[in-house]
Amino acid sequence: MKLLPEDYSPPLYTLLLKLWTYIFGSSLLAMRSFSIFIIWGLIFLAAFPVRAAFGKRASVICMLLYTLSYVNFLLVPEIRPTVLAYFLTAACAIYMYLALFKGYHYAYICMTVFAVLGMYTHNVSMLAALSFYIVSFAFTIISKQKKKTLYFFLSGVICALSYCPWLIVVMKQFSNVKKNYWANSIISSSLVIDWTYDIHFGYASGLVTYLIFIFIAIMLLIHVVKMRNCKTLNDIRKKLAPHRAEFVSVLYCGLMYVAPIITLILFTRLVYPIIATRYFYILSSLMVILLSVVIGKLFDTKLFLACIVLFIVSFCINFGNVKSQFDSFNFSDMIETIKENGDDDIAFLHLHE
Repeated sequence: MKLLPEDYSPPLYTLLLKLWTYIFGSSLLAMRSFSIFIIWGLIFLAAFPVRAAFGKRASVICMLLYTLSYVNFLLVPEIRPTVLAYFLTAACAIYMYLALFKGYHYAYICMTVFAVLGMYTHNVSMLAALSFYIVSFAFTIISKQKKKTLYFFLSGVICALSYCPWLIVVMKQFSNVKKNYWANSIISSSLVIDWTYDIHFGYASGLVTYLIFIFIAIMLLIHVVKMRNCKTLNDIRKKLAPHRAEFVSVLYCGLMYVAPIITLILFTRLVYPIIATRYFYILSSLMVILLSVVIGKLFDTKLFLACIVLFIVSFCINFGNVKSQFDSFNFSDMIETIKENGDDDIAFLHLHE
């Protein structure tokens, strides 16, 4: 609470962690367990809402990626609000899909709740929620679903009104910290990819990327072969018609991944430099959903199973590298170096540093 005027993370994570430590104690193990509990929440999302939205295959891939992601090695031990934002952003996106495409009434409630919780956890989640509503609102207008347009509008109004009290705090923070404290990292497409895609596969990212591109090429080749007897554009349309729902799902998930990134960059450039490059990892949970939908809906059984094996191999590579790194670290020297260079001040580094 003392840091609130200087820092810009909304208070939800701090309050939840405080409650957690009252129950389980303030040890590092207890606080890191809270982060692991959040990852279990992601696995729950993959097992149930993702399955309801995209089917069994997408659910299996999503569970696998959330469980074996390199993010769990790198960032879960840090005890930071970004871990909770990582979960809440994914939850908001999934339930928004269920509301828009499945019409489940409970999904409207869930997407609104998770949007508000995300807004009170991290500013990146706030901007992500804003972009989700813009994309979904556009979908309802294009598809001329007036009832859903009204529902999304009302949900957006509730989110805006709920966020107003914190918006007042944020405006005060703007005047307090100016440009001296908040980060203004250099943003590039390669860094965005690093923190939204590569971060899930770590040391095995090159191998995974190379093979997934090969799998996609094989998938496209299979579809081309299936359409070899099509002589006119109308024949191609008829052949692709049964897959229209799958392509719409991929398109929507792609927009739900790209739109928050664009919104965050635009806000940073036009309004205020709130960005540190690592914040993009909050949006990396959306990349997992997109990848799961592509693999689950568009790949045949053999390619699907090949991806499962690939992700398990990726985890083993990362586990081996992380273990060897920790075995080679000399933590005593690190602690002495911090003491020598920082006097008696407390210092910390992010794990990725």
